[in-house]
Amino acid sequence: MAATSHEKVTLTLAPQLLTLSAVFLLACISPGPDFTAVTSNALADRLRGLGVAVGVAVACTIWATLAMFGLGLLLTKIAWLHEAVRLGGAAYLHYLGVKMLLGARHPPAGMQVEATRNA
Repeated sequence: MAATSHEKVTLTLAPQLLTLSAVFLLACISPGPDFTAVTSNALADRLRGLGVAVGVAVACTIWATLAMFGLGLLLTKIAWLHEAVRLGGAAYLHYLGVKMLLGARHPPAGMQVEATRNA
């Protein structure tokens, strides 16, 4: 039985998709800010570190999936969508910055800052 054109396309794209998947996997497991976040949280609390690790893995999976489906192309072709994503990201970074600054006023419970005196 002869292969249909759909089967031929699927077979010819398989090596490219496998290569792209391998590149995304390497990008996700390379050390960087994610590694720092997971390590610092795992040192403070094992369960919290596990939660951060799972969150990073889910984020990498979503990022790779969206990239494979061509979200970047959509963002370059649809200006309002690009602007919405850009403004949403800026708002989220602003929220994180304000939250971090407000949290710096009140150290977490259990952490006491000791003043040292130079004699």
